[in-house]
Amino acid sequence: MNSHISKTISFLRFPLVVGIVVLHSLFIISYPKANIVSFSIHTVLSQFTSLCVPAYFFISGYLFFANVDRFDKCIYLSKLKKRVKSLFVPFMLWNIVPVIIMSIAIILCIPFSDSTGKDLLAYYKGIDWLNLFWDDHYYNGGGTYNIFGWPVKYTFTSDGPMWYVRDLMFLNIISPVFYLIVKKMKIVGLLIIGVLYIYTIYPYFTITFRSVYYYLLGAFFGIMKYDITNYKIKKIVLYLFCVFLILSTTGIFSSFKVLPIRSLMGIFGVLSLFIISGYITDRFGDSKLFRVIDSFGKYAFFIFALHTIFVLKGIERYVYNITDSSSVTFIAVPVLTIAICILFYELLRKLCPKLLGVLVGGRI
Repeated sequence: MNSHISKTISFLRFPLVVGIVVLHSLFIISYPKANIVSFSIHTVLSQFTSLCVPAYFFISGYLFFANVDRFDKCIYLSKLKKRVKSLFVPFMLWNIVPVIIMSIAIILCIPFSDSTGKDLLAYYKGIDWLNLFWDDHYYNGGGTYNIFGWPVKYTFTSDGPMWYVRDLMFLNIISPVFYLIVKKMKIVGLLIIGVLYIYTIYPYFTITFRSVYYYLLGAFFGIMKYDITNYKIKKIVLYLFCVFLILSTTGIFSSFKVLPIRSLMGIFGVLSLFIISGYITDRFGDSKLFRVIDSFGKYAFFIFALHTIFVLKGIERYVYNITDSSSVTFIAVPVLTIAICILFYELLRKLCPKLLGVLVGGRI
């Protein structure tokens, strides 16, 4: 992996997590359809920010294979061992954090909506401890179904965003399968899996097929040693992203089913994201603003893990008590959420640096 790609990926860490916080803010902030301006902004932003988690899977698949010339048992086990510290340990700890916070709320009689009227023993008895780390709760995909009538569902761990780490650990374990697909079938394998993903031709399983495809897409670029920021068909990719973005957005406004179109928009959108980011790195990589954004990358994992536990909803309730303006709320909620997460990070860095290091998997 050359230094330009490494620099581009490093730069993207903070913008991507900002996009995820904005996306989750859109889920909890009300935008009445009668207000066409607010609803339009909400719709378009949801399209762009929905690219962020797929981009993380793409990066993860790419990095797993980018510096590998020969993928053997020794390399495989070495990579899994490194990810015990960077993924597994933080995953386990962050999924316990909501339980700890709720326990404190019950003991101190803090009126959280889920803790009111409970005692600690009853709370612990009601927890499905194993599913905290697997499928603690789920989202039904907005009532969407594939061509066979199977529901499209997404399951989450106790700390919601950690579903990404859950899926990623599973994909890393079966990474030899992706290596064989790319090595033996090359672009054909990518296209076959892509068709299955686009048309949701797969049964329901906790590990999402979306995760599988974007990890495979990144692995394809890594194994084949393609530059993810600059390749021959980049103009076509950008054009197709714009086309599918318009079709997807139009489909949402007109309420017809747009799942395959949204999937295509996502694929070309993620590829376009790296093309544009590569251009930014080329043009502005030595600028002060670029270096500042890149330096904020150290906060990315901590913000990702913490923001939905209690910060986002707490900020949303606080802002709603001050103003009923959806525009002010939209700006204030993600900005304050990110700021508070960074504040917690800095407090832990000063007071408990070792604990912080464990929570972020050594990403300090």
